[in-house]
Amino acid sequence: MLDPLVERVILHDMANSLSGITAGAGLFLDGLLGSLTKDQTEILENINLSAILLTSIIADLRDIVFFEEGRTKIEKTTYTIGQIYHSLSWIEKYAQKVQKSLKTQFDPTFEIKADPEMLKRILLNLLLNSIKQSRTGNIVLFKVGIEIDNILFEIIDQSEPLPGPLHEKAFDKNFRVDYPEMRSRAGIGLGFYFCRLAVEAHGGKIGIEERKKGEGMRYFFTLPK
Repeated sequence: MLDPLVERVILHDMANSLSGITAGAGLFLDGLLGSLTKDQTEILENINLSAILLTSIIADLRDIVFFEEGRTKIEKTTYTIGQIYHSLSWIEKYAQKVQKSLKTQFDPTFEIKADPEMLKRILLNLLLNSIKQSRTGNIVLFKVGIEIDNILFEIIDQSEPLPGPLHEKAFDKNFRVDYPEMRSRAGIGLGFYFCRLAVEAHGGKIGIEERKKGEGMRYFFTLPK
């Protein structure tokens, strides 16, 4: 059981403060408080991105605790893949900023039924992982399609392959503790553990596989139609 004080301060008070930061930065970036120089815009974009990522980390930690304590509520609604991706479209700009590309392959009108906030953070964790792992100039491809009775989500990158024996371990809670040689590899950590818990709570499956030797990795998960 998480200490009530820790839960209140970290999972609620910090999240609320970060929301204020993103809201304030958004007002400047949207031009509602006057024009900005190029340098000012870049600084505010970095502040906004850091606040968004930290907010997501806090939400992942909160949900991991709730999953483990049986307090999680999955609130499924029906919406299109275009709507969920639109809320993450800023990631394309981030990829460009770090000299990589994010491409998509899906029907934006395709409907899915899932908890929108959880699905958004699953995709955020997996997409950012592939972007961070990829080399300069590489392309990350995000695909959505149908696989029998499931919706299949795929993130395909050109990163250095994860050793085969670790594919089934990457979504474990203690992955970085059990495999210290992986600590320098950005992206894989508690966020992946959250992804596994959230996907399984929806009745789906998640996994990793290496593409053709030396071509990169494929991260995928399914959700029931």
